[in-house]
Amino acid sequence: MTELSKEDRIFEGPLERGTDPAGKYFGKRDDLPSGASGTSSRFSLAERVEEHIPGSRDWLMEPMAPYLECALPPVSYALDVRRKILSQLGLRQIGAAATEFGLAHAEHDVTRVAQGQYQYLAKLTNPLHLPLLITILHEQCWHDPHSGSAADASRYTVEAFDQLLRHPMMARHQLGKLVQSDLGIMRFLIPYTAKQDGAHSHPAPGMERPSTSVPILFCRNFDDFEDARYVASLGLIVPWPHYDRTVHSKFYRTDKALKPSREESLRALAELLQHADLT
Repeated sequence: MTELSKEDRIFEGPLERGTDPAGKYFGKRDDLPSGASGTSSRFSLAERVEEHIPGSRDWLMEPMAPYLECALPPVSYALDVRRKILSQLGLRQIGAAATEFGLAHAEHDVTRVAQGQYQYLAKLTNPLHLPLLITILHEQCWHDPHSGSAADASRYTVEAFDQLLRHPMMARHQLGKLVQSDLGIMRFLIPYTAKQDGAHSHPAPGMERPSTSVPILFCRNFDDFEDARYVASLGLIVPWPHYDRTVHSKFYRTDKALKPSREESLRALAELLQHADLT
């Protein structure tokens, strides 16, 4: 729209200044059913645009908003955001126990996959990948802000910011310079705050801080994902409830042994890593 009629002044802020595009607005009277009176129901401009251009609302980067406050959000917030983003991307998280087992017995493969995933996520300008990396940074700093995993997460988060700052939209729209300035501040502020305060971030009830920090890995969803993740995690530790399980597994003979051998857990891990190429 280049001109706004008197009735369309409700759009002036969202369209021209980019303010609150996800707010609730009243529609025009023309939106009412024929013969109806009064005002139309409220609607979200962002939702309307999303219907016509799928994926457009992701560019609001709403998950990042709490990271611009004075204090970090709870680490449980980062996990909730990550679950939603992974669902949108069709990915699953491999899990800390399976990854720690892999580091102990297949370190080269796990390290290679971790570096490849973070490099790939950092070079994309998809608006979901930057908040995904921020959630990884938040959790790693909660584990141990001085760990190598936290340092990797910080480096790739900054790279993702740099990639976004070079997006052609920044030079194409009149507000691009302002957006670049805001992103530049966030590029410094979020990694700094995560490192300074991440270890003190409030966990959700029942969350326990892991004893070690390991890479946070993802893979594409596949039919035997839950089975593979569980059997790989059994290579690290076997919980007591496992001995009451009667579920069939693809990776080891549940009718002949109470737990898988190291080789069987490694086979399950290999299946996970096989689906870990995100490109």
